[in-house]
Amino acid sequence: MTDAKLLFITIRTIRQLLSLDSDFFRAIVDYASDNDVIVCHDAAYLELTYDGYTAPSFLSVPGAMDVGIEIGSLSKTYNMTGWRIGFAVGNADVIAGLRKVKSNLDSGAFQAVQEPGSLL
Repeated sequence: MTDAKLLFITIRTIRQLLSLDSDFFRAIVDYASDNDVIVCHDAAYLELTYDGYTAPSFLSVPGAMDVGIEIGSLSKTYNMTGWRIGFAVGNADVIAGLRKVKSNLDSGAFQAVQEPGSLL
């Protein structure tokens, strides 16, 4: 798998989310560092936990900022289904590349949704 340039991690169920720990993300960071791979963690469901459990962020692991980004969603966390507004944080070079692609690919939500979303 040394030809891979992007590793996309997505967690779609509560069972998967509850099984996440820092060791999982440390292994991902080590792999990405060793193989020059960019990591994109789809963290749309990261805030949807219960019983006091806090899901770890990919970016909380040392070295993660060097290899990737995390993408979050206001649609899931703040019950804004259909508005399609989110954010990306992490490695500045990866964010710059994403911004270049996104600015030529699609348009954003209308301003009345963007402005409050930027304050969260």
